[in-house]
Amino acid sequence: GISRLRLARILLISQFAKYVPGNIGQFVGRVLLLERAGVSMRPTAVAMTLELACILTACGGLIAAIMVFGLMGHVPDSARVTGLWPLIVGSGAVIALSSGIYWFRSVQRGCVVNAIFKALFLFAATLVLMSLIAVIILGQVAGVTDATLYPSIAAAFLVSWLAGFATPGAPAGLGVREVVFLALLQDEFSVAALSLTIMTVRATTIIGDFLALVIGLGIKEAGDRKYTSSADTITG
Repeated sequence: GISRLRLARILLISQFAKYVPGNIGQFVGRVLLLERAGVSMRPTAVAMTLELACILTACGGLIAAIMVFGLMGHVPDSARVTGLWPLIVGSGAVIALSSGIYWFRSVQRGCVVNAIFKALFLFAATLVLMSLIAVIILGQVAGVTDATLYPSIAAAFLVSWLAGFATPGAPAGLGVREVVFLALLQDEFSVAALSLTIMTVRATTIIGDFLALVIGLGIKEAGDRKYTSSADTITG
């Protein structure tokens, strides 16, 4: 068995490898560290596949929620909703769905669906917070006072984040996210404001990832087997 603490340590350490050119270093590092910890390839592959699926689903769902309300793309004016409502409704829908499934799962111990919807909820919440950071930074830099622009900024950030995540070769989406974000909002904001926002967001994420690495290295493995769970039994 392997403890949750050790799993957290492996995840926190391996994530920083995404800055290695290729955008696969985090996955390779995770596989190697888990193998060293005694976890076979099968549950590792299943876990990483589910993780990727949950990330894409959470981000795609948030983008779709905003697009439905006409904040991106071409939709009839009757479908448009101004202000922050699209972002609020989209985020609320994801949170409500995840919470509902989580409640349903609470009476069915051992079901893998619980882990999936927990992941969806956490990924969606993280993406919402990251997009809000981009909104706040650009809002301050560009002096945005029109609240109806906020959801468009958030949507542009989510699209650029997804593009960087899905592009092979780009370390941590470096370059891809910045170009996409700039292209989506260049008609509404100055290049200077967008560039400063891009650099600030990138610096913030790098600092966050570095702190995660430091925390991971600081977690002691001795005595961390308090929580024992057989990873092989997860897959059946």
